[in-house]
Amino acid sequence: MGEDREDARLTFRRWGSRIKAKLASSLSSVSLSEAKLRGGLLLGDEILVTEALHTRRRCQQQNPADMSKGYQDDTLNGFETFALDYLLQGVYSHSLDSMFSKRRARNSVARRSELLKRLWKDPVYSQVLQQQLESVIFSILPAEDPQETQLQLMVPSSLHRVTTLGCAEILNALIEASHWHPWRVLPGYDSPERDDVCMPSTDLRRCRDYCLRFGYSGFVVVGGYAYFRRAVTNSLETRMCAELHLAPGPDALSARSTAAFLLGQTMEGKTALDLALSQGNVALVRALGRMGCD
Repeated sequence: MGEDREDARLTFRRWGSRIKAKLASSLSSVSLSEAKLRGGLLLGDEILVTEALHTRRRCQQQNPADMSKGYQDDTLNGFETFALDYLLQGVYSHSLDSMFSKRRARNSVARRSELLKRLWKDPVYSQVLQQQLESVIFSILPAEDPQETQLQLMVPSSLHRVTTLGCAEILNALIEASHWHPWRVLPGYDSPERDDVCMPSTDLRRCRDYCLRFGYSGFVVVGGYAYFRRAVTNSLETRMCAELHLAPGPDALSARSTAAFLLGQTMEGKTALDLALSQGNVALVRALGRMGCD
C-alpha cells in the first residue's frame, strides 16, 4: 500500500515536472528536453530522465538533452549548475536554504541514489558525470602562508552541498557507482533487455568500438553475431552458447577530487566533515571516513 502511494505521488510529480518544463522552455533559453532532464534528476525519476535523453521515444521534434551542458539560469555566486549537482543535491542551487526544498531532497534521495548508479553504468553518461566531478565547481585559492597545505575553496562544491543536505545515502551511491572496471566477459549470460542492433562478431574490437561510440552498456555474442544492449541490469539471465561483454566504467574518485572534498573549505572555513558533525549525522561522518581511508 505504501509503495503504491509513493508511485502515485511520483507519477503526479512527473506530470507536474513536464508542465513546469514546458513553462521554463517558453520563458527562458532552456530547451524543453533540458528542463525535463533537470526535473527528472531532482526527482530521481528514471522515466522522466529517459524521455529527456531519448526524446525520439516520445517526441520526434525535440532534440535530446545534453547532460554535459551547464544551466546558466540556476546559478550560485556566478557558477553554473550541472547534471551531477542535481543528482547529488536534489534541489536547485538558489533554493538550498529552503526547508521545503531540503525536505523534498530527503524524500527523493533513494530514487536519486539508484538513478545515479544506473546512469553511471552507461559508458557515455558515466564519462560526462566523471568529468563534472573532476571539474568540481569551485576555485582553489593559494594559501597566504606558503607552509599551509590545506586547500581553501571560494564556494562550496557540489559534494559539499551534499554534505550540507545530509545525504549519506547519495554519497555512498556516488562512491559505489564510480568504481571503474575493465571490459568484462561473462560466458553463458545475457541481459534481459533486448535491442535490435547487431553486427557480425568476427572482429570483437570493432564491436567494442561501436558499443562505446553509440553509448551501449554491452553486447552479447550468439551464433556469430553481437547483439547490443542499451542498459545491462544486475539481474542477468543464463543463456546457452552466449557470451556477454560488459563495457568498462569508472574506477573510483580521483585523488584530486577526494582531497579537495575532504581537505577543502567552504567560504565559512568549514570542511565537509565539519558540516556533517554540525548536523550530528553519524552515517555521513562514517561515509566520509571511508572516503578518507580508501
